[in-house]
Amino acid sequence: METKISRPMRIMSARNIHDLLSETFSVYASSFRDFVAVAAVVHIPVALVTLGVSISFPQTSTLALLLTSIISMYGVTLGYAAGVHGVCLHYLGGDVDLGKCYTKSVGKAKTLAVFTGLLATLLFLPMILLLQSNGVVVFLAGIITLPVFVLGLYLSFVVQVAMVEGVTINSALRRSFELVRGSWWRVFGITVVLFLVVLGVRIVVNIPFAILFEGLSIEQVSVLNQRLAILVTAISSIIALPVLFIFSTLLYYDLRVRKEEYSLVDMSSETGIAYNV
Repeated sequence: METKISRPMRIMSARNIHDLLSETFSVYASSFRDFVAVAAVVHIPVALVTLGVSISFPQTSTLALLLTSIISMYGVTLGYAAGVHGVCLHYLGGDVDLGKCYTKSVGKAKTLAVFTGLLATLLFLPMILLLQSNGVVVFLAGIITLPVFVLGLYLSFVVQVAMVEGVTINSALRRSFELVRGSWWRVFGITVVLFLVVLGVRIVVNIPFAILFEGLSIEQVSVLNQRLAILVTAISSIIALPVLFIFSTLLYYDLRVRKEEYSLVDMSSETGIAYNV
């Protein structure tokens, strides 16, 4: 069923890095509670799973850590995808509805699961190889790290493509590659800025907790450290994730505007969200 929108259509235009940053925080501020709710839906269960694993496996377990990381990645990908749909709702004049965002995201669960598996492979394979004692294996891991990074950047918009354009995983992979092709260095530079901004947001969120625990003794901190780290990570992630998916989605729009003269008419047609001019 289509979502009826009553606000006039806004023209989409190309954006520079300043525009992307400014618009990201403007969009975030306009629907702060809604976007935080989207992030919280996944990060709270992820935090509980991580806490459960830390209690069940007090000694570091590589397998437990790997499984927890993959589960967390899939959860965050679902939340990220829901946020992408929320950004579309915002630009077409609708409310960022939590139910609609996750209905759309869960509808792409299979595609997102395959993509998460691909990401996990790209991320963890070099790391696992680097931890080996065999010098040849470590050397090979070092060689493949750069190509993996380059490939990863080409796949930056797979989730946006899947959620907005509604295509399968194979088509989404090809489409993301096509969008980044010819703009790799620009996307790389903007991604570095995004990384620094998200890092800054997380540091700012963590400051009150650092002040709160400043008076604790070393013994008290060590006892609480692991549990508190999980809690603080969850809170900072909930606040930071919307910055990530809003900014990245705006960059996706920008690439399409530059390459295809993308408009809200196209977005409405692809997502099934109607609007009244």
